[in-house]
Amino acid sequence: NWFVDLSECARLWMGGCIIRAKLLDSIQQAFANNPDLLNLMVDPGFASQINERAPGWRRIVSLCVTNGIACPSLCSSLTYFDTY
Repeated sequence: NWFVDLSECARLWMGGCIIRAKLLDSIQQAFANNPDLLNLMVDPGFASQINERAPGWRRIVSLCVTNGIACPSLCSSLTYFDTY
């Protein structure tokens, strides 16, 4: 365990990085609410967003596979999601 404050890491990224995404606000808030959070997918806010978008995610993967379009990152991330 490196004892890294992930909430503070997200806050620092927001202040000094060219990637000033709204997503970083959500990441910072999730870790601020629960410093022991093991995975963002179990944060209520992230879980809600992911579950809401899962059908579209599955549809895109299905369309890619059906049409012979490689989508290894989408397939792997969906498989990872399905393990939770």
